[in-house]
Amino acid sequence: SFVALRRIVEVHRGALDAYFAAHRRELEALLVDAFRLRDVALIADLSLLEFPVGPFFERHQAEIDSVLLYRWLPNKCWTELGTLRNEVQRWSFPAFFERSRDRSDDFVLSIIENGYWFDLQNLAQLSFDFQSFFERRFEQVSRAVLGFIETPRPHFVLLRELSALSFPWARFMEEQRDRIAHAKDDDFLQFVISLEGFEVGSKVYGVVEQTCRLYHSMASQLFHPGPQAEHLGDGAASG
Repeated sequence: SFVALRRIVEVHRGALDAYFAAHRRELEALLVDAFRLRDVALIADLSLLEFPVGPFFERHQAEIDSVLLYRWLPNKCWTELGTLRNEVQRWSFPAFFERSRDRSDDFVLSIIENGYWFDLQNLAQLSFDFQSFFERRFEQVSRAVLGFIETPRPHFVLLRELSALSFPWARFMEEQRDRIAHAKDDDFLQFVISLEGFEVGSKVYGVVEQTCRLYHSMASQLFHPGPQAEHLGDGAASG
């Protein structure tokens, strides 16, 4: 089993090197299939057994990049992507994003345009370089941001996430000042995008969500009392 093999490797480093060398082609084909099938557990297990994944990534870089770029990312497989980052040390997401810059930038831009703030957090955990991205795609991101500001109910959660990711608000405010002045009160806008004295958008959203659950729970207990409450009520009536 994997656990037994892992114990052997922990005690005897390189114990499986000869086996890996003799069966390299078969194991690499297995790993390629694991990427296609999103079997990240197998990928992580082989890495932990000290299979030479570095040379594997070099030999199969184009194919692995394609799988991640056209399958894992579009399907938002954040759990698998996070496991790959945390468990497979020889894989580098910054290098991957750099190799696929145009396509990666398009993907991130679509997330912002659709207001998916939670996906921005997941990308940040994969070490996506948002500061460089904002420089490259400033005009396009600015158009999306302006739309979220001009709407009757500004998407404050997304705007605060952008603040947390160091969106260049000073440049944006300078270039878009005339349009913003007609759209929103300046004090309100500063509140929406500022991080000073306030939690980032996702944390605010989390607090609101928890509060809503609390109110739902209180209402449920009020209008649908449990067996214990009903029993107490019957006792009071009989007394």
